[in-house]
Amino acid sequence: MSLILVFFIPSLVSAVESASSISQSQSLSYGKTVVSYPLGTFEFGFFNLGNPNKIYLGIRYKNIPIQNVVWVANGASPINDSSAILKLNSSGNLVLTHNNMVVWCTSSVNYAQNPVAVLLDSGNLVIRDQVRQMQMHTCGKALITLLIQCYLE
Repeated sequence: MSLILVFFIPSLVSAVESASSISQSQSLSYGKTVVSYPLGTFEFGFFNLGNPNKIYLGIRYKNIPIQNVVWVANGASPINDSSAILKLNSSGNLVLTHNNMVVWCTSSVNYAQNPVAVLLDSGNLVIRDQVRQMQMHTCGKALITLLIQCYLE
């Protein structure tokens, strides 16, 4: 008879679920993130900056612990609990809701067929349709422009 020992080390277990994109059939909630592909440099998701009553949706460096936020969607309207949901609607817009009220959304004028939101390794969040055309950018330029010309609200 063999004895198998299994060690559970809590510090190595992550409570964050990640994916590389969001489609219409998926949603993003607190504790889930979209990680840039293929390098995993950035992540898009919900976070707080030390105050659990102020939750933001944004993009940040994944492996830099301090001052890692590069873009925030709801900077002027932080959420006060972890019940907010981000969805990609059928027209290709991201919609952030909290208590059935829209907190933030994109407003692309281009209709996307089978849209998918993807976080690029440049730090840009883009919405693509089934033929991979870009419909929306977080700042419209590459990350260097994002960090220099964009600001957190």
